[in-house]
Amino acid sequence: MLESEMRDDFINFLRGNFHQDIESVEDAIEEILDEGERDYLIYVTEFITIFLNSDISDENKINIVSENTAIYYEDKSQYIVLIMNILNSIKKKLETL
Repeated sequence: MLESEMRDDFINFLRGNFHQDIESVEDAIEEILDEGERDYLIYVTEFITIFLNSDISDENKINIVSENTAIYYEDKSQYIVLIMNILNSIKKKLETL
């Protein structure tokens, strides 16, 4: 799949899971883990990994995440931490499937 398609999927993932109606970030992550099929979770890890390892500057990565979620962090670096935490949570879940 093309990187641009994966980028679009990443943005859709953020918008679909971290919107204004979530109770908390933790609840949103739990819902992803509970409802996601194995193949979907594997695909999510792929596009998150590509995003994190891309040549996009950290500032632009932060902007992409902050602009496509209803989450506010005063410390902007927390947006990157959020994505890393999502990735690690999904990887742990996949170990049990």
